[in-house]
Amino acid sequence: MSDEENIQDLNDRLIDDAELRDRFRDDPVAVAKEAVTDLSPEQEAKLLAEEWLEKTEDELLALLHDPGIGDWF
Repeated sequence: MSDEENIQDLNDRLIDDAELRDRFRDDPVAVAKEAVTDLSPEQEAKLLAEEWLEKTEDELLALLHDPGIGDWF
């Protein structure tokens, strides 16, 4: 599977799994590395720049449902 497909798969799993979303809020890089083996330094920085813990459940789900998935990753 390509990294793009892995990112989409992670996105789908985050939508469906509240526990995974909680883990993602706490450590987005670790959760992303479970799905994307070649996480670039730029992707890591983008994940760390977002205030995931500040987002409500509804805000996070809205972001995950956004068709511009690459914008947050």
